Amino acid sequence: MIKLFLVGILICFNSWGKVSLVLDLNHTQVKQGEIAEGRLIVKQTEGQAALGGLKGKNVSKTLYLLNVSPFMVKNGQLESEAKVIFITVPQTNSITETINGEEVSIRWDGIEILPTEESKSFVLGDFTIPEARQVLKWVIIIVVPLLLIGVFFWFSKISKKRRLLKNHFAQIEKELCGCGTYEEIVLMWRSKRRYLEAYPKLDIVFKNFEDILFKHQFKPTRTNFETEEVLAAYKKFIAEVSAVINEK
Repeated sequence: MIKLFLVGILICFNSWGKVSLVLDLNHTQVKQGEIAEGRLIVKQTEGQAALGGLKGKNVSKTLYLLNVSPFMVKNGQLESEAKVIFITVPQTNSITETINGEEVSIRWDGIEILPTEESKSFVLGDFTIPEARQVLKWVIIIVVPLLLIGVFFWFSKISKKRRLLKNHFAQIEKELCGCGTYEEIVLMWRSKRRYLEAYPKLDIVFKNFEDILFKHQFKPTRTNFETEEVLAAYKKFIAEVSAVINEK
């Protein structure tokens, strides 16, 4: 009597844990690794636990269930909208996997799975980790334009800095060598420190010029001869300034 009771429990347990599904895709040809859409139709079920745990499952390392909507009754049968990926090309038209303690079998008919080139891509959850060559291609597409933009802005910044520096030195040379009167010469001399910051070697040139300038600069009045002497010294100053500025 006890043996019959145990056999009955075992039969009930085995019959409770089986689910049979049919995969009906929208197309008769599917490439290995691509996302295919269709339906999962319940043909036989002696349990409920497996139906709620299909999403994200890799069934028999062959069929990846990317998305499985809740099963609902349509046209008199229990079915679900599904997105699947054939990870490998199966040798048969059915697979079996234990899910949530229940044996789930999935069968399909009239569907051809086309093999693709060998790839090192891996499916992980709802994402695909691409092969290294594809990652390198994406890196090149993204990084190279950014690198070119960076080089362009760097070159523009350097060019602008050089242009401003060139204009600055040109302005200094103009101020040093562009005086036409005694008063303009004195005003230029008063900015001596700024000129020495740009051209330190002008220190000796200024000292030579100051030997003549200081002879008359601090007098209440100057004669024409004295002014002409300063102007003559300034012409020599211009020549020496040009030599310092143009030396390599």
